[in-house]
Amino acid sequence: MSIKSDQWLKTPVQSCSEELVASLLTKIDAFIASRSWTEGYFGKTAGGDVTLVKRMRETGRVTAKKMAEIEHYLNTWEDAA
Repeated sequence: MSIKSDQWLKTPVQSCSEELVASLLTKIDAFIASRSWTEGYFGKTAGGDVTLVKRMRETGRVTAKKMAEIEHYLNTWEDAA
């Protein structure tokens, strides 16, 4: 399931829906498993915060801006592969 970039514009700035966060976490899990990365390393490289993925799991919340940054990061790596 790919999230279209215009969905970010319709999502409130405070946080994205639980469904979108769960979908992104699934993508992150697949990404880090395929590269043997830790969640902290992914968070630091993709979002500049080692606790990013842990916080997303614990709270189920992330800003639309940060979500777009992570999605872009994942897509950039997929395009390079």
